[in-house]
Amino acid sequence: MCAIFDGHYLICEDGEVYNSGRYYWEESQAPSLSVRIGTDGYPTVNLHLEGRIVTVTIHRQLAIAFVPNPESKPQVNHKNGNKLHYSLSNLEWSTQSENMIHAFENGLCKPPQPPIKVYDRCKQIEYPSIRAAARANNLSYSKCRKYLEGLIPNKTCLQYARQE
Repeated sequence: MCAIFDGHYLICEDGEVYNSGRYYWEESQAPSLSVRIGTDGYPTVNLHLEGRIVTVTIHRQLAIAFVPNPESKPQVNHKNGNKLHYSLSNLEWSTQSENMIHAFENGLCKPPQPPIKVYDRCKQIEYPSIRAAARANNLSYSKCRKYLEGLIPNKTCLQYARQE
């Protein structure tokens, strides 16, 4: 089964996307669009809409067309965590919070780490983070981090604080 979206395109349950514009008399003549992997890792296709090229993700278009969303949740989650597996049985609507919990529980992303504390030997001050130490010492974050990690000679009194 296929569904029309954005006026001139068909998306089928298997994820194939077709141009169904007025130039094709039968659906069987409509060409399948090329699928590419976007920078975020999701399969996408480019559509021509109102004179512009718009990139859409296949999993979202499939969910809009075929997955009921009675609670009007804004995001589409891949149940197995695989962005390339966009079969209907693997898609579900979710909130951002539900999506993040799913990602943490399934090891798809790491929970945020607490900031690393920095100690200034000269001033005898402990900073709550690299960013705070950099600001207090008029350094860029990247330069401060390079000093701390020994990537460049440390011209400051800064060092990582001892972790308790």
